[in-house]
Amino acid sequence: MDNEIEKIVNEIREDIKQIKSDVKNLTDETSREYVQDLIDNVKEESEWTCDYCGGNMMIVEYDYVGANGNHLACELREEIAAEEAGVDVKASKESN
Repeated sequence: MDNEIEKIVNEIREDIKQIKSDVKNLTDETSREYVQDLIDNVKEESEWTCDYCGGNMMIVEYDYVGANGNHLACELREEIAAEEAGVDVKASKESN
């Protein structure tokens, strides 16, 4: 399953590279801006990383992504460590 998802992600990356190449050949300014906006809205791979472990988040199933966009396990590990250190995690969450 992971290989299949990775294959799809790689195909999308190749499509984006092709679009970037095609943008250079556009003559209509409106079309060029539209396509550039599409490209700009695609997150760079570096933005798809877990803040805690630095792992790749691009191939993580939705059910395993935590509330802050990191690995659920990493977020839970951090929360448990904070509770063990005496931090009132519930109060911290309510103040945010």
